[in-house]
Amino acid sequence: MPYARRELRDFARTLAAIDGDADAEALARLDAGGFLLGPGESVNNLRERALRLFDRLDCLDAGLARRGAATLGPGMPEVGANDRIDSRLLEEAGQITERLYGFRLMWAPGFYLAAVGGGGWRWRVGCAWGDADGGMAFLGLRREFRDRARFAFCDRAEILSHELCHLARWPFGGDERLEEFYAYRTSKRPLRRYLGNCFASPRDAPLFVSPVLALMAATAARAVTGGGWPIWPFWTAAMAGPLYLLGKNRAARARWFRAERNLRRIGVALPSAVLFRCVWEEMPFLAAAADANALRRFAREQPDSRWRVIERRFLST
Repeated sequence: MPYARRELRDFARTLAAIDGDADAEALARLDAGGFLLGPGESVNNLRERALRLFDRLDCLDAGLARRGAATLGPGMPEVGANDRIDSRLLEEAGQITERLYGFRLMWAPGFYLAAVGGGGWRWRVGCAWGDADGGMAFLGLRREFRDRARFAFCDRAEILSHELCHLARWPFGGDERLEEFYAYRTSKRPLRRYLGNCFASPRDAPLFVSPVLALMAATAARAVTGGGWPIWPFWTAAMAGPLYLLGKNRAARARWFRAERNLRRIGVALPSAVLFRCVWEEMPFLAAAADANALRRFAREQPDSRWRVIERRFLST
């Protein structure tokens, strides 16, 4: 069945059941399927976003059925019907995200790709793409994963669950500080889980690499020319970048774990799922909430429908 068509039909029924802003149960079903409300997003906007997505996926499916190939979007690669990722692999990855964050996302199409985009994307093992304006979303894996569960020290189910986290949090936009933290928590490797969020922003990699390249260039130039200029400023810059990234990662993790420990203390059964649906600015309150009643009051006082879903799914007694 193409990219869990039954899942899309169920989503369409769920959307039809939503009466304005009233049906929290329908919103909770969407949330459990990985179709989350973004911060400040209205139910009408959610419905419009879903309808755009369904329309694009219908066009994609029609193109694959008619001519055996289709383009994912402007600047995106063309995919063939035989490039689909088996839905059983998505189910396996969904078990990981359900255990950690309370969602199992099956509605996004997944494809094996030779390359995605250009530049740095070419050597990624996987990717997730979500475009709220264009209404398209998909998952990609390198073609090497088609016939093997592991490639380049990476596990296929782990990569898929990592990218599913990004796709579920697509409506959260530019909230970068914990984006990679959530995705890397799906890893089986403790070091990868710890260091993954060091590169939370596209600006972080150049901050790490540029001083190291400058040090290498200065060292080579000094050796070739016999120059006597001091090399320590280059070493200082090369060390400062990684130390800054490690410090930033440590601070972000500390903020998250303070909130996670407090939510667990006051009786929230799946605190990581609550935090997955929160933004950075909400975490200090979650770290300080005195009890479950205070947390529920906070959820009910928020104008954001996102908190009504959080309360219904994770805070109900």
